[in-house]
Amino acid sequence: MGDVADCAAIELNIQNITGVTDADDDFIRSAQKFVVSSVPSNLLLWAITETVPGTHGGNNSSQQITLPVKSDSLLFVRRDQFEAQKVDGSMRGFIGNSNSLHLATNTFPKYYIADGNRVIVKPDPDNTYTAHAQYVDFSKINDDSDLRSAVVYKAASSEFMKLASAQTAGIDTALTYLKAAVDQAETAANKFESATESVFGDEDTFDTAASQLTRVKDALNNAENLIDNDKPAASYDAYDLLQDEDTELLQSNLAIAGTEIQRAQAHLSEWTSIGDMRVKEVDVAIKEASGYASEVQTRINNKTIYMQSADKYYQWAQMEVQQYVQNNEKTFVKGVAAQSASQQQQASR
Repeated sequence: MGDVADCAAIELNIQNITGVTDADDDFIRSAQKFVVSSVPSNLLLWAITETVPGTHGGNNSSQQITLPVKSDSLLFVRRDQFEAQKVDGSMRGFIGNSNSLHLATNTFPKYYIADGNRVIVKPDPDNTYTAHAQYVDFSKINDDSDLRSAVVYKAASSEFMKLASAQTAGIDTALTYLKAAVDQAETAANKFESATESVFGDEDTFDTAASQLTRVKDALNNAENLIDNDKPAASYDAYDLLQDEDTELLQSNLAIAGTEIQRAQAHLSEWTSIGDMRVKEVDVAIKEASGYASEVQTRINNKTIYMQSADKYYQWAQMEVQQYVQNNEKTFVKGVAAQSASQQQQASR
C-alpha cells in the first residue's frame, strides 16, 4: 500500500476493479481533489481543517497564513474570535492604512489572498490575537467518508487511462516489428530470379507474366505501404492513425494489411508446391509479420476496452458526487429553514 492516509480500503477497491498491483497514490489524491472541487463547500463542513499558527503562520513569527494545501475551498478566516471579511487583493493598501475608510480593526478584521497560497489578515496577527483559516481538507475524503466510492471510481478511471496509454506504446512497438518483418520478406522476395518462361513448357501450368512470386511481392508492397507509406492516402497509414489515436480507422487499415499478408502466404504456398524451396526465408518473415499484426489487433482491442472502462468509471464518479449533493442539499435546506423559523419564534417572544 502507498502513503495516502486512511485510504487502505479505497486502494484495495481500486486494485480489485482495475487489476493493478498497487493503486497510484497520485491518482487517489487527484480523485479526492476532484470530489472536493465538485461538491459545494457548505456540504463538506465535516471535512474542515483549521490552520495552526505555530505551523502555518498567523502569529508574531509569521504573520501571513500559508495554507498547507492549495485549495479553492477556503471557508472561514478569523482573527482571535472575530470573523475576517474577504476583500480583493487590490484593497491591500487600504485595509492596513489608518487614514482609510476601509481600515480593518480588531473587531472587524479583513483578509485577502496573496500569491504562494498565502492568506494575509489585517490588523496583523500576533501571539495574543492569532489568525486562523478554515478550509476543506481533501485528505478527509477517505475510507470513512460517504464519498469514498466517488474517489474509488475516479481513481479507477485514471488507472484505466494509464493502461490504455501503455497499449498505445505497445502498438507502436509491434508496428515497428511488423514493418521490419514485411521489409525482410520483401527483400528476400527480391532475390528470386525472374521467370522469363514457363519451366513446365506451357502457360496453363505456370503463368510467366503473373507468377506467384510477382503476386507475393505485390501483396508485400501493399502491406508495407499501408503500414508506413501514406496508403490508402496521405496521413492515413498505420503510424499516422496511431498518432492520431484513431483506433477505428487503424483497425480497418491493419485488416487490409493483414489480408495482403495472407495473400502473400497463399501465393508462396503455390510456389512451394511447384518446387522452389527459396521461399522459406520469405515464408518465415511473413509468418512473423502475421504474428505482430495479431499483437497489434489485440492491443487495439485492449486499448478500446480500457478507454471504455475509464469513461464508465468517470461517469460513475460523477453520479456518486451528484447523488451526494442532491441528498445533502435537501438536508441542508431543511436545516437552514428550521433554524430561521426558530430564530423568528424567539424574536417574536
